Amino acid sequence: MLSTLALRSGFVTRSSRGRLNVCQASPLAVRCAHAGRQLSSLAETYEREGYVIVPNLLQKAQVASLLHEMEAICRGKRGPVQGVLSSNDTESRDDVLRKYLCIHFPHKISSVIRDLVRETQTVEVLQQLVGPDVKCMQTMMFMKGAGKPGQATHQDEYYIQTRDRSLCASWIALDDVTEENGCVYVIPRSHQPGIIWPMEPHADNRFDPSGVSYGHGYEESDFVPVELPSGSAVFFNGLEFSI
Repeated sequence: MLSTLALRSGFVTRSSRGRLNVCQASPLAVRCAHAGRQLSSLAETYEREGYVIVPNLLQKAQVASLLHEMEAICRGKRGPVQGVLSSNDTESRDDVLRKYLCIHFPHKISSVIRDLVRETQTVEVLQQLVGPDVKCMQTMMFMKGAGKPGQATHQDEYYIQTRDRSLCASWIALDDVTEENGCVYVIPRSHQPGIIWPMEPHADNRFDPSGVSYGHGYEESDFVPVELPSGSAVFFNGLEFSI
């Protein structure tokens, strides 16, 4: 079965949205490099392209822990979740996860995911990309099995608007993510105009019914795939177009 397993979080500067924080990451000193690239270089790429890939953000043990936690949440072992169905011990992890597409705000019932949001390596990258005082606005757990819909062309800032346009998504791959099994796609530099484009309904059954951005002039051919090995992450600007 082709599938995509990922954890996605949305972060902003604390000053951008008053006291709406659901999970605050403590300030930490910037003191490390990721995969040989200085954090300042990541920030330059992010500012220019609207996204940046961070290889090996998580260690294998962290990925294994998150996969175990995803299964536990989807089996109802971390407390009630609206829409989660009962499962039995004869069902494999894949059987359980393929029932779902996404669970919102898993950090509210999972200390493992809550701790991950505060992990040093994640916060250090975010401090370079959006500023020294970071807060988490949202977490999402994706279990995108074969045939499940994606989301049509959109900007995250349409849904979570900030005063200073500081919204940044952290999308962490928990298995190897490719074009074949459903990676994220972005339009490089599409954040640069600084515009939040309107949305309208669509009838494309490849995507969920949440709407599609229009009026911007970009074509589907402008998207580039963001393929990631397990444990790696892509950070992208809230104004960047993605699917």
